Amino acid sequence: MLSNLRKNSNIHLLIGENGAGKSRVLSEFTHEIVYSEPLAKIITIANTIHNKFPALRIKNYHRLPSNKINQTSNLLIEAITSSSSDDKNEMSLEFMRKILSYIGFDTMIEISFKLDADEDLSKKISSMEYTNSIDKYDIIKVKNFIYKFVSIANSGQLAFNDDDTSRLTRIINLESLPVDLESENLISLLRLKYHLNKLKIVGDIKIALFKSGYRFSLNEASSGELTLLTILTWISMHISKDSYILIDEPENSLHPKWQRDYFRHLNDVFHYYEPKFICATHSPMVVSGARSSDKNVSIYKVSESKINRIENITGKNIEEILKEVFQVITPESRYFSFLINELISKALNFSLSESAVEKELEKLKGLTDDMNHHDIIDKVPALILEIKRNG
Repeated sequence: MLSNLRKNSNIHLLIGENGAGKSRVLSEFTHEIVYSEPLAKIITIANTIHNKFPALRIKNYHRLPSNKINQTSNLLIEAITSSSSDDKNEMSLEFMRKILSYIGFDTMIEISFKLDADEDLSKKISSMEYTNSIDKYDIIKVKNFIYKFVSIANSGQLAFNDDDTSRLTRIINLESLPVDLESENLISLLRLKYHLNKLKIVGDIKIALFKSGYRFSLNEASSGELTLLTILTWISMHISKDSYILIDEPENSLHPKWQRDYFRHLNDVFHYYEPKFICATHSPMVVSGARSSDKNVSIYKVSESKINRIENITGKNIEEILKEVFQVITPESRYFSFLINELISKALNFSLSESAVEKELEKLKGLTDDMNHHDIIDKVPALILEIKRNG
């Protein structure tokens, strides 16, 4: 099936009625890529109730689990702590800066957590040095971060306040990268959160974001904002050169403006990697926006789990796409007027026979349920005759 895709396209859009087999086709593409291009990265995202992408245990295959959509906080932490390498971590933070900005958030992330500073704190932190999987520099940074909030007596013993459990809140500012030293230390703490939680040092980690300076928890974000944040963060964690990104119904929960700008922003954020997108959608806004952002978009109609490329869409008008791709005409469609005028012109130029004009008019009537449209369609044959009579 991969051989049916247009080679010079980076965006491939699959459209079709419900039950046409779009999700099944995406699944088949996934299997084909895995076995025909073993070095390619494959990133799959199902923005649907049922995730129909295959669950494969392959190194280069990254399937966004359905439950991750509801775990945006954990995913953000994974993303900003995904590498202990300074260069790679800075790239992760740059991705996060772009993603937050795209969605409309301020480029800051607030991290808060409970710190349990008991008398064994020093021993607990030092005990992590015996865990082979932990980077020793992360331990040093965690010590520097935590000890800043605990006064140290001359004897080397740690002194605590009356309330030895306190909630700390710090902000990672992504506007200017690299981040400051305190934020670096905080990121190391987040990287070791599993171990620190197990040792009962750090717990109840929470993330908050900002919009126009107003702070709000992730619970206050809209479903569309959380969906975009999750999807874009997931891609940023796994993308590399030679990546395929397969997305099932990206439009779900998204405002029409975000649907229109979907691929423009994906290309802006991830342009360096030049990924290939294969996407199943019901949204004319997604199709129209994709075609505005990339002249080499290819559109395929899916029927009975087979694909056929649509060749005859030349404009970028959303009404044209509604008619040609999704087989509907909206009540206020200016494109409807264009189609009627085009039919009349062809009839007058004898490029369409009378019977052919009647067939085309019947097709148009089947694409719209607007009675004004039906009334106009019914009057077209008489109008053509009148124009012919009057020369």
